[in-house]
Amino acid sequence: MAQSGETDGYVDEEVGECLLIMHRADAAQPHFAVAYQTLVQDPWLVEHESARLARLRSLGKVTQN
Repeated sequence: MAQSGETDGYVDEEVGECLLIMHRADAAQPHFAVAYQTLVQDPWLVEHESARLARLRSLGKVTQN
């Protein structure tokens, strides 16, 4: 996906979670940032999963939408 320039917020979220469990928070951070920036565009997630998005934003160190 990365080679084609495509993103999938759910894939990046999962990769970030895997890296976080492996105690590789620095490597996980960009994946959480991409996940947040992608998934925050989904109105359903914004309405129903605000805590999840806030966590992704925090872990991704995203300062703005």
